Parts: sequence; structure tokens; C-alpha cells
Amino acid sequence: MLVQPYRLYVERTDPEKNMARFYVLAIESTLFGTPCVTRCWGRIGSTGQKKVHHFESERDAC
Repeated sequence: MLVQPYRLYVERTDPEKNMARFYVLAIESTLFGTPCVTRCWGRIGSTGQKKVHHFESERDAC
């Protein structure tokens, strides 16, 4: 189980370049209690892409 949940959300917009992106980085627990790092990115308003990395301990995930 995680001691502290972590979540970072960042947006980058530039109307002149028609750019509207988001980035999410989170350290979460899986259903079985192991930590994982989840990365999501894409255009604001879309589902975007997602990648999950699993780790043995919270320290390894940080």
C-alpha cells in the first residue's frame, strides 16, 4: 500500500499553433497493492494514450 499518493497534471496550450496537450504522471496502487507508475498524454478533450509501469516497492517507483 502506498504511503502517499502522487499525481501531477500539466497542460500545454498555444492557440497560434493549435496546440492543446495534457500530461499526467501518477504513482498508484494496483488491485493487488503493488505500486505502479501511470503516464497519460494526449490532446485536451481526448482519452489520449496511457502507459503503466509496475514496481516491487514504492521507493522503486519514485
